[in-house]
Amino acid sequence: MTWKTNAIPAGAVNGGTTAAKATGPAVAVAGGSEVMFQFFGPKIDSSRVREAMEKMTERGRIGNVSLVSGTKLSFRQDVGLMLQSVVINQKGPIRENTEFILSCVAQGSSTMSFRWYKNGYFVNVTKATRNMWTRLLPLDSKDHYTALLGINRANRLDEGIYTCQVSVGEHKL
Repeated sequence: MTWKTNAIPAGAVNGGTTAAKATGPAVAVAGGSEVMFQFFGPKIDSSRVREAMEKMTERGRIGNVSLVSGTKLSFRQDVGLMLQSVVINQKGPIRENTEFILSCVAQGSSTMSFRWYKNGYFVNVTKATRNMWTRLLPLDSKDHYTALLGINRANRLDEGIYTCQVSVGEHKL
């Protein structure tokens, strides 16, 4: 969840759903400035966060951070980055000249990115000599994103260990 406020922060803030942990040196911010507090957690916690924001606004403080008079708090909710599964659409060995599709399902921010690797090397479908493709499916009802890697006609060159990497900024799974 992202909190934006006019405040005098004690440093960068990150953490769980309803508690914040301040780190770093104290920073003075002039009135009218914007400070962002980012929180990650499940949607079920959003009402608890809203309650906590209301209490902080009433007190005029967020921990040791003083809020400028008339400050309004708002937040954007992002769930924590979590890799749910990596699966293949076929059971047993893949037959030569058949299609197979790998699915990577993750929960997290809409800004996360997916990358496919085979035997530790990045799979670049635009430079592949075979007919391969990738696709990102829309967000589903469980807030999961799904990335697909498809191989249209499998052959011996496609044998290996496939890995899906999910990242948001510097955070990678």
